[in-house]
Amino acid sequence: MSDVTLTVHRATDQIGGNCIEIAAPCGRRVILDVGRPLDAPSDATGLIPASLDLTIPADVLISHPHQDHYGLLGETPIEWPVHCGAATEKLMRITVGVAGKVINHSIENWESGRTKKIGPFALTPYLTDHSAFDAHMLLLEVAGKRIMYSG
Repeated sequence: MSDVTLTVHRATDQIGGNCIEIAAPCGRRVILDVGRPLDAPSDATGLIPASLDLTIPADVLISHPHQDHYGLLGETPIEWPVHCGAATEKLMRITVGVAGKVINHSIENWESGRTKKIGPFALTPYLTDHSAFDAHMLLLEVAGKRIMYSG
């Protein structure tokens, strides 16, 4: 791999169900949201896009606590670290708990406006106005590229 790659696995032609991958030249990956499609039946499983390789490790960045942005987290490998705002983590855990489930992933919190290193990536989250509390836009910098994800 010689350059940064960006792959939209879902959400180019629909609202919700976001799942976007950014890979650094070294092969390290981050996944921006692992959302459940809004039109998926409530009992549907196996909704991770087939194009997302679950055998290669990645870090998951959750922009905000709406199901269409984190609802498939339980279908990602437990070894994949998750990053989000502290309030987003609390709201995700509460929502999942209402359904009698738990989030088993390791979750690290970020602070708005404060840059955090994730391997070769520099992540700077910015609190933004949205109908979800604790929503963040995410600026990712890697290999001389800057990518802003509005969530």
